[in-house]
Amino acid sequence: MKGRVVATLVGAALTSVVLATPAQAQLNYYTQGWFTSATWATCNGSAPPAGAPVGNTCVTPAFSLAYIAKAPDGGLIRSGSIVSLGNFALTVTGSATVSPGAAIFTLAIQQLNPTTGVGSLVGSISGTVMMNDAFSSMIWVPSANSVTIGSTTYAMIFNDGGPAAGRGIAIAVNNAANPTSIQAIATTGTLTTDVAPEPASIVLLGTGLLGIAGAVRRRRAGRALPV
Repeated sequence: MKGRVVATLVGAALTSVVLATPAQAQLNYYTQGWFTSATWATCNGSAPPAGAPVGNTCVTPAFSLAYIAKAPDGGLIRSGSIVSLGNFALTVTGSATVSPGAAIFTLAIQQLNPTTGVGSLVGSISGTVMMNDAFSSMIWVPSANSVTIGSTTYAMIFNDGGPAAGRGIAIAVNNAANPTSIQAIATTGTLTTDVAPEPASIVLLGTGLLGIAGAVRRRRAGRALPV
């Protein structure tokens, strides 16, 4: 009976050790975005109040560039995930070249969990669009490649080829049904309720408890021998 009790204690102890490992932190957020330009009056957006995802559209005689905001997720997102920061939808109706600095896009991340806060990425939109060839070399180049809110960092995933390689997002000719996705890798700190022992400590604890169980079994066997 004692051996069975000790074996049970061994299993329970090892289970509690495993459960003491840190729980991975999770997050939730939504986005807001707007365009500003000194050239086109219809591109003069402004920062919306916090509380809901908000997009914006920049309209010119040659193109219409919309930002589609990202709504909060129904559940929490695991740290280390690739997340969406919204989409660009570009519709071309003519030909035009946008010089660097002529149009600015601001992306605001409104974080809800694990801490509330806001972080922004601001950058120039530039490039050429042509309707006849359905061509676009337009890119958004933010001033930074990541934004941190509390203990959470959103690291932008830039293009790995073309004019935007390593520095921004290429905006293809598309529409709301086939947008250009803005993505990032979101990482945040871990949440713990206990200090997790090192793997070596787990092995030693398990070995020691199993040794106790063996000693109890040997003692019972000794008592069973005739005098």
